[in-house]
Amino acid sequence: MKKIVTGTFVAIFLALGLTLIPAIPALAADPVLGISGTVTDKDTVKPVAGANVQVSCDGTLVFSSTTDSDGTYSVPADSLVKCQVGGDLTITASKDDKSDVYTSTSMGDVNIIDLTLKEHINVPEYSWLGAIFAGSIAIGAAMFIRRRTANIV
Repeated sequence: MKKIVTGTFVAIFLALGLTLIPAIPALAADPVLGISGTVTDKDTVKPVAGANVQVSCDGTLVFSSTTDSDGTYSVPADSLVKCQVGGDLTITASKDDKSDVYTSTSMGDVNIIDLTLKEHINVPEYSWLGAIFAGSIAIGAAMFIRRRTANIV
């Protein structure tokens, strides 16, 4: 009788254990939370209504919206399901000629992200290189002309 009770107990224990094993990773995974925040203007320090907000995970756009009249935005959790833990999260807010970008590689750590719009002056890199190159040529030419003039006298 002891063997039957022990055998039955082991069978029930194994059956329950095997049915719970697939649920263990789901219990261990961090829940995906939604993200919300307020977009403000750096100069006026006031909320910005109608700012474009885009959320990307690993370079793929997963959500796009505009801020409410009080400058707030909200990204529902189901929009972030495709974001992997440890993946790159990018939130971009923009309006007119102002923008701000938030980036993180730790999805799930923060669910309130405020952004501050500021002006950006985009100066192409080649304009600086061109100025340096042109300046070097001008200095070289001036030195050459001075040396030629000195040899003539």
